[in-house]
Amino acid sequence: MTIARIFAPNRPSLGAALLFVVFALGCAQGEAPVVDIASIEKIELTDTDKAYLAAIARAVLKGETPSTDAGAHAKMHGKSTRGVFVTVPREGKAAVTGLAFRENAAEATIAAAKDATRAKIPADRVGRVRVDVIVKADEKKTYEVGKKWKADVTLDAVLFDTKPPVAFLGQEMRDTGAIGGHKDKFSIEGLRRLMNRRGLATDGSPLLQKDAKVNLVRGELASFLQEPDGTVKTLYRGNVLDGFEPAPERLLTAINEAGNYLKRAVDDKGKFDYNYDPARDKSATSYNLLRHAGTTFSMMQIYELNKDPEILEAVKRALGYLQTVSMGPDANDAKKHDWKAITQPGILEAKLGGCGLALLAFGNYTRVTGDKSHLDLMQAYARFIEFMQKPDGDMVQRYYHKPEDKNKTYQPVLYYPGEAFFGLMTLHAIDGNPRWLDVAAKGIDFIADVRDGAKPTEKLEHDHWLLYAINEVDKLRPAANRTAHADRVMQAMFDKFILEDEHPDFVGGFYKKPKTTPVACRIEAMGAQYQMSLRRNDPAMTARILSAVKLGSTFLMRNQYTDVNTIFFENPARAMGGYQTGYWNPEIQIDYVQHSTSALIGLFHALTDWKNMTNAPAKGADEALKPAA
Repeated sequence: MTIARIFAPNRPSLGAALLFVVFALGCAQGEAPVVDIASIEKIELTDTDKAYLAAIARAVLKGETPSTDAGAHAKMHGKSTRGVFVTVPREGKAAVTGLAFRENAAEATIAAAKDATRAKIPADRVGRVRVDVIVKADEKKTYEVGKKWKADVTLDAVLFDTKPPVAFLGQEMRDTGAIGGHKDKFSIEGLRRLMNRRGLATDGSPLLQKDAKVNLVRGELASFLQEPDGTVKTLYRGNVLDGFEPAPERLLTAINEAGNYLKRAVDDKGKFDYNYDPARDKSATSYNLLRHAGTTFSMMQIYELNKDPEILEAVKRALGYLQTVSMGPDANDAKKHDWKAITQPGILEAKLGGCGLALLAFGNYTRVTGDKSHLDLMQAYARFIEFMQKPDGDMVQRYYHKPEDKNKTYQPVLYYPGEAFFGLMTLHAIDGNPRWLDVAAKGIDFIADVRDGAKPTEKLEHDHWLLYAINEVDKLRPAANRTAHADRVMQAMFDKFILEDEHPDFVGGFYKKPKTTPVACRIEAMGAQYQMSLRRNDPAMTARILSAVKLGSTFLMRNQYTDVNTIFFENPARAMGGYQTGYWNPEIQIDYVQHSTSALIGLFHALTDWKNMTNAPAKGADEALKPAA
């Protein structure tokens, strides 16, 4: 197993662990039978079985008598204890889930669907229907409420041996904040919210008592949904497995949905809803000016493709806010220098990367719209970056206004130099001033030859902003040391790329437990490297990179919120188009949307206009990655 689970990876036989539980909770009308959870033996569901159970659930939800056929579907009617969840999505609200345990899958599905009718959805409004069948149960384990729980509940059901017993889909637990987030802990507040949603009694429940010990049974699931037209789709970790093919049309859909999320996220003052937790329907109060600028840059990338006037208006507000936090040097330095920098209010700290990203935001606005009203401000940002460069090309990363902070030490941030150099090259493309190219080239040379020159390839940081910058400098002033460094960084990324995994939704990610933004940043870097490989007329490398970018983009689109994977949120519409932190944390931060969208836009261009830059072959690209890896 590549990820932590609630239970041990080697699941012991259930024969020695008999757990008798009365599942009176969450069951349909009438008293539920006494069920031996340990008797839930492994069962495989065929596509025909899934379609049959989904049709039964839909009929019950619509108030019809389900059409059953024990002869043709003997396995679904044979005596084999089974637990089933039936979930009905609701427009603008959290889905309603019914649960039942019965002597066979068909009866459990009917009972669970009856339980879900408490949603009182009119028959003609029953749309998608989701069914999760417990196909196997594991041994009972003990857990102490309130303690850190390193768990992956996203694939499973969790059955609590309480009185009365409680059972939830793992995705329900994550998407109500009952477990997960940054702390991987049970949240008593989240558990209470989930139990109330199910209509369960919470008074005296040991699940809601800190330090109480509860017993768990993990339920392995077969999950699927039925569309209104009868089409049945397999679910994996709460999302469909298909429909993420990285074709231009599909990429544009994801890009446009991200644009819709971001334009909703900009308020009247030009600030973003920086971090939104859809599990709790709450926004964080923290803020990050660099990510504000970077996200505005990606919004202009979106606008360049779809020309949505609402995005442009949101961009103008966001740029206006950046202007309000732009400051010149302190009184002493102002005697010699004339620059401006994005400066944190109150702290009075200007970061190198802030000006780089501000240049990207203002520069792309200028390039796309032709409006040069911000040119003086951009050049002032560029002078700050030039001011921060040392004689050897290394960069000072922070400027402090307060006298008491002047000698403050700080931890260097990997990405700041690349952000600054990429920003300078964006301005250079507008005003043609060779000073900006000189600063960027000198800074990249320092990184390639001095800072990282002696590092082995496997120790190189995966710096996507640097590869963006190298690509832009390479267009005008190619140098072997820079492209060689970019090649080494790319190889370091390839070494961590997931080409195959037991979890199909891990493919296209990086590291053992892939998360959205780290994947997106590396796919952005690959997009820049792809352009350099085209210019070098290197068909093997372009094919290899294109294959990786396609797989990575598929991974990213799986992590975007759609009407399929938002059904358990209280406010599903608010999350639509955003990107989750990862499969284990539902939070959306604006830079997650930024980087994922920029990565997809890079692939879109690679499949449309960039491929015309050279005669590099297109055929065989999808197969190129595996032999080379």
